Amino acid sequence: MILPYEDRFRVKIPEIRHVYAGVDKLVHHFKGGVAAKKFKRKELLERSREIVEASLGLQDTKIEELLVEFKRLFDRKESEDRRLTLLCELSNRVLGMRPYPVQVMAVKVIQQSAIVEMATGEGKTLAASLAAIMFATEKKPVHVLTSNDYLAQRDAREGRPLFSACGLSVGFVGSDTDPAMRRQVHQNDIVYTTAKEILTDYLRDRIKLGSDTNDLKRAVDYALNRLDFTGSDLTLRGLHSVIVDEADNILIDEAVIPLIISAKRDNLPLREAAVAAFMAAESFEEGLDYKIDLKYKLIHWTSIGKEKIHGAREHLPLMWRGIKRAKELFNIAIYAREFLKKDEHYIIDQDKIVLIDNLTGRLMPQRNLGINLQQAVEAKEGVEVTDPTETIGRMSFQRFFRLFPKIGGMSGTVKEVRKEIWQVYHTPVVEVPTHRPVIRRELPWKFFPSNEKKINAIVRDVLHRHEKGQPVLLGTRSVGISEKIAENFDGKAGNYRILNAVRHAEESETVALAGQKTALTIATNMAGRGTDIKLGKGIKSLGGLYVVCTEPQASRRLDRQLFGRSGRQGDPGEAIVYAAWDDILIKSFLPFFFKLPVKFLFSHYFPFKKIILKKLVLLLQEKSEAYFAKQRLSILKSDDWIEAYLNFPEQIGSKG
Repeated sequence: MILPYEDRFRVKIPEIRHVYAGVDKLVHHFKGGVAAKKFKRKELLERSREIVEASLGLQDTKIEELLVEFKRLFDRKESEDRRLTLLCELSNRVLGMRPYPVQVMAVKVIQQSAIVEMATGEGKTLAASLAAIMFATEKKPVHVLTSNDYLAQRDAREGRPLFSACGLSVGFVGSDTDPAMRRQVHQNDIVYTTAKEILTDYLRDRIKLGSDTNDLKRAVDYALNRLDFTGSDLTLRGLHSVIVDEADNILIDEAVIPLIISAKRDNLPLREAAVAAFMAAESFEEGLDYKIDLKYKLIHWTSIGKEKIHGAREHLPLMWRGIKRAKELFNIAIYAREFLKKDEHYIIDQDKIVLIDNLTGRLMPQRNLGINLQQAVEAKEGVEVTDPTETIGRMSFQRFFRLFPKIGGMSGTVKEVRKEIWQVYHTPVVEVPTHRPVIRRELPWKFFPSNEKKINAIVRDVLHRHEKGQPVLLGTRSVGISEKIAENFDGKAGNYRILNAVRHAEESETVALAGQKTALTIATNMAGRGTDIKLGKGIKSLGGLYVVCTEPQASRRLDRQLFGRSGRQGDPGEAIVYAAWDDILIKSFLPFFFKLPVKFLFSHYFPFKKIILKKLVLLLQEKSEAYFAKQRLSILKSDDWIEAYLNFPEQIGSKG
């Protein structure tokens, strides 16, 4: 008996995209340039305009006739442009939204397994829905990934009428979806979820399969009724097409973080050692016993510090008193104290450490810092020190996404990482023009000798805007900074709202009100990504939404993400960057021998001061981007090496 195709498809491991090095890397880079140039943007946009115009000619056609023709073309995979024309009219009839030519252009690009850069407010959600329908013509699994459960559920719900009209089923998988329901939802033609949830389901399936992935063995088991295909407990139907919203964040920023399925194992000695090490390390002093490197997050012990370790190790449990193990524990304790900050890297929720995504500002309740470091932070904060975990399954997001035969996606800020996306995923990036011209004004940057003076200036500026009724969005680097800045508006701007990892539950409501008169929103980098900030009545005459970047981010791309909240769909808007000498970017990446002259520039008047300092900050952002890109590539190589030598994922379920 032949093994059913559906079972073979869900069990097989797709061929992974290779990451090249040396001469092969240069050749691959050249191919990337050729691949990007094949997308002739002017021709694509002109063809997209023709498709939208053709859809206008269908307004008098009965919807039943449109659906019959669409399903006929859908089943035969015929005439992509004609299908898109029908989809435009169906979208207008069913959802009340006729796609713009730029949205159709985005769909055509995504269909060719590419990432599009679309500005905020240009309708990425509808474009993703149309692209998902087009991908579904292959009758293989289609996954649409968003940055959080709320957006995934919202987009699935809003697109369902159009999917149903086209004869397609759609479902949503979130963190609260139970295993039985997950299997049921993944049988749909199109599934909306997050990167974390789909990778979790994939890993769990691999753990269940173990080494039982051989087609012949499964066919024999199926023939002998040892394999019940109809009652398979595998969750996914397999991997084929994926559309990634906020692609730069998911495919680049978070991609190197491995998702780990683990089980707790009792280890009382380790818990006791973590507490003892942190208490003993309180006597160590920066500058005397050790020095820190902010850029590389390293601790360099002095000769005095090394001597002190010899004495302090007597406070550790017996099995941790060896000099190497003691130094490791003290190193971790100091790292937790110096580099991991409350309300910046984590919060305390119900007496537990919950990590914060430093790029989006969102909580990551399912992740921890790893053995020793997690326990060190718990000891630092005086919460219950938890047991370490044993890894059962592990895979990085960047390796997982390289398994998909077809990758498409979109983001408002992705062109800066186009080379990295091509190198890792073999996927080109194409810029899509805006439907209307962007008229947002980017005001001259402002520079200050200290954060205190900078914050005072920000408060004065914001209150001035607030008095005339202009809505303001303040973008901050961390939860702690957002809360600290907010204190300056107590009693002065009574209706301000805070949007950060601690207050994420009010996100949709906060974003919905952020464009109203006198609104003041203080946000971390998440800034309601995925939700448009619509201007209230009369706001356009006040200048639109005023966006304040309270300090330059580690990447210019992150600043652009924040600026993109303003000036959507041709609306007016204003944006400005405030910078201070002691901002983390400058402290971390400015070479030591430049510190004194640059500090002088920040503190004194100097001809062309703003031009020089802005150029300097942009160069530091480039340096930061290059550093993190190199770090990601290093992790990628390490990840591939580990997987190759562990024969993963074929042996993920094996022991020993």
